[in-house]
Amino acid sequence: MVVDKSICSGALASPANEGALISKVTLGNPAETGALRIDHQSEDIEYAAKVKKAFAADLDETTWSAVRHFMTPDTPIQPFGIPLAHTPEGWGSKRRLYVRCTEDFAVRPALQDFFIEEADALTPGNPTTVVSLPSGHMPFLSCTAEVAEVLAQFAAGEVCGSE
Repeated sequence: MVVDKSICSGALASPANEGALISKVTLGNPAETGALRIDHQSEDIEYAAKVKKAFAADLDETTWSAVRHFMTPDTPIQPFGIPLAHTPEGWGSKRRLYVRCTEDFAVRPALQDFFIEEADALTPGNPTTVVSLPSGHMPFLSCTAEVAEVLAQFAAGEVCGSE
């Protein structure tokens, strides 16, 4: 079985991503710009607040101020639009870990659940290990110790809280 899906085939705009702020902070039309264009350096107070909430609502202002300078304003959409061939024998044979971010306003929890369900439907005998963290889109910055512990446990083959 080959999965022929892409993230830009409607997932980000689907009802499962209701409440996400991506569409409210994307500048221009991605079909025309070829990118998800987001101005992380904007001086517009309302817009900047939406960007922070979308990607880093749980980061303090000092950390966010430093991090946003490393973010690219244009994320090319072409790679997200290319259907990929996932097979149970290839990708599906590998152990998988999904860190589910319960406070993510870029990819809402319901859409994350959809991604997990799609992966598990392809490989019902090899379910995804799921760990939920009370974090926004950047748990590696807001929950650093927790993410490190989850990754260490997963790498060691230990059960790390699959839901």
